[in-house]
Amino acid sequence: MWQQWHEGAASVVSGFAKFSERMAATEKAFREAEGGGGGVSGDVR
Repeated sequence: MWQQWHEGAASVVSGFAKFSERMAATEKAFREAEGGGGGVSGDVR
């Protein structure tokens, strides 16, 4: 019983890690597309 729960929790955690990684990459790409290259929009404008 506990082992099954632990495996489920581990897969949820790794799924969340992949998701947040993807979100960070998307956000970075979006900022670069906006012209913010370094990530801080204040640098450019």
